[in-house]
Amino acid sequence: MFKIPKILIVAFLLFDCSAEENIQTPDQNVSTLEQSPINIKYYDFQKEANDFITDNTSDTLTYYIDQIDVKECVSIDVELRKVYKRDQQYRDSIHSPLNDNPEKARYFRQMMKKNDRVNEMIVRHILGAVGWTDSCSLNDEAHLGIWHTILHSNNVDFKAENLKYVETAFKDSILSATEYAYIIDDIYVKSGKKQKYGTFSRIGKKLTREVNKRVSSGIDSINLERKLIGLERIE
Repeated sequence: MFKIPKILIVAFLLFDCSAEENIQTPDQNVSTLEQSPINIKYYDFQKEANDFITDNTSDTLTYYIDQIDVKECVSIDVELRKVYKRDQQYRDSIHSPLNDNPEKARYFRQMMKKNDRVNEMIVRHILGAVGWTDSCSLNDEAHLGIWHTILHSNNVDFKAENLKYVETAFKDSILSATEYAYIIDDIYVKSGKKQKYGTFSRIGKKLTREVNKRVSSGIDSINLERKLIGLERIE
């Protein structure tokens, strides 16, 4: 299981709800970078993304993806860690309290979306070839690359097609119950269904966190589902 105790689960999922509801949703901070076969720390992710994306079916990106050796664990590990770093590249800047410039924020969002499109295509290719298992003993950041890509995607079809891989990853103890609950609720809500585990919440009148009833079937149903995967009740 890749554990995320150092990574706070706080509210930065992009969920299309009204501001008045003050939706609270999860995200993760960056973990410590370890050594890899390439120096990911100094890798030029934006140059790569710019080279890839001319449109949604970039020939350059398609060629690049075809060169990923999905039979080699090292190749998979490196690519997924690059996916993770690319995912985080502009999100930190967008959510920084120091970022009070609307033009910069707009630029960061544009670049973030570009990186997300690249990541979706790479993750789709890798999961389609080998699934989401731990047969390669991947680095935690490689698993986070998959988790974040699915979580941050606004492509409902992409989310839905990866549901089976999320289920497998949870059964194989790659995902904790908390990580599983967040990503399942995100897939369900973004697909127009009710959440199962109550991870979409709002700040109530008494300044306490409450389950968002607009996307929930009911607290009793949520607590039953939470119990089945070992999560605490929501009062």
